[in-house]
Amino acid sequence: MAWTSTAQTRSASRTSRLAWRLPVAGALLGVALGAAACSSSTPVSSATVSSSAKVAAVESAKLGHRILTVDGRAVYVHLTTGGATAPCTGACIDVWPPVDVSGVPSVRPGVNPSLVGVTAVAGGTKIMTYDGRPVYYFSGDDSSTPTGVGITSFGGSWYAVSVSGAPIDAAGVEVTGSAASSASSAGPSY
Repeated sequence: MAWTSTAQTRSASRTSRLAWRLPVAGALLGVALGAAACSSSTPVSSATVSSSAKVAAVESAKLGHRILTVDGRAVYVHLTTGGATAPCTGACIDVWPPVDVSGVPSVRPGVNPSLVGVTAVAGGTKIMTYDGRPVYYFSGDDSSTPTGVGITSFGGSWYAVSVSGAPIDAAGVEVTGSAASSASSAGPSY
């Protein structure tokens, strides 16, 4: 906004009165965005796909399913006991970084574009969702081979993602609800 010289004086006065409010407003916005990240995502239509992250389906010999990959790496969902999506923040992000996207993910054949979405989290970072759940990489992976399946850490268990959106446990079983926690309860902890 352009101010005239008399308006600049008023602007400086207003700035000093509002200076303490900006950190508070930022904190409230962060809380709101964090809550939104847990509850919603914006679906990607096939007409709006661009060249940000490349989402593909690959056959996993280890799991016996076609699983989701992003930029050639397996991705995971984090579920709590009972099958609810578990948040991954703080130290969790060092081990399980979210799939950050700068634009709209590019969907390859074999992936349902209506299941791909993007949501904003605290700090304004945009991360990818699949079937409404945030997806993460495992820091121990370097390819499409999912080595993090079945790990229990940070308040939940980690599952590969089938192209249908269902979590897949270490035995290659698609799991839902409370079966998600019991199916991998024998998995390693991290």
